[in-house]
Amino acid sequence: MNMEQNGIQLSETMDQTGKYIIEYVGGSKGDLLCRFLNNETSKIETTRSNKTNPSDIGCFNWLKLACPYHLTLDRFEEVLATNTKKYVPAHPLWITYDDRYLKLLEQYDYKILQLRFEESQYVTIRIESNLKNVDAGKHPEILVDFMNTVWWRGLDFSTFTSKQLTTKPPKLELGDAWEQRAYVYDLFLSNTKNREFIFYSDLFLDFSCDIIKNYDLEEWKSLVDKSWCSAGGGSILGYRDWDKPRPSEKPKSKYSDIIEGYIDGRN
Repeated sequence: MNMEQNGIQLSETMDQTGKYIIEYVGGSKGDLLCRFLNNETSKIETTRSNKTNPSDIGCFNWLKLACPYHLTLDRFEEVLATNTKKYVPAHPLWITYDDRYLKLLEQYDYKILQLRFEESQYVTIRIESNLKNVDAGKHPEILVDFMNTVWWRGLDFSTFTSKQLTTKPPKLELGDAWEQRAYVYDLFLSNTKNREFIFYSDLFLDFSCDIIKNYDLEEWKSLVDKSWCSAGGGSILGYRDWDKPRPSEKPKSKYSDIIEGYIDGRN
């Protein structure tokens, strides 16, 4: 599959009137990037593996819902209509396989900037997502995080307990991180319709992405340095070990089955 199909490189001249959705997978620093591009002070939680607090966009950020069935057309439109920021973060927007959502993007003058990455970065991104977003002993602080946590853990909204939300998840090994998300990451990268691209390496490793060229580069480098997880540094668990050999297979999972079922229902 040609993963560049229907997508284009980031425009040299960014639109000064419209707004942008930074579409990213958990663990690839979408909140950090949006706060920086919106000229907001960074808020990095050292007690949560250096996770960046999300911006207040004027409403619940439904675009971060992990389950596409939860991101209804009304919730999507509420964000587009209410959001006060130039750049707003979103988890994978599987819902754009439904043309009704694309029409709303056009109506409200939004473009999607997809944050893309390479296979050598899959494991690091998955581990970072696990460390920052599923920390033990801390209840989700906002509604969207709460809904995602209940869904990810496969809990029943009618019967779950607090203990089920705060139980410490197991640490990810290299194989676990790859097996859990490699297939889903491929699905994410194949969803290129009506998107422009920015790249993980250009943003966080080489610092050469056009989107940050008119900002304070030294400040950005400092923020990125602070954002790496304090647990699992170096080659521990495969985190930031870009050259570590990767498994050849990309197994499907319960999550990928849900996503593919959603996509198939709209094609």
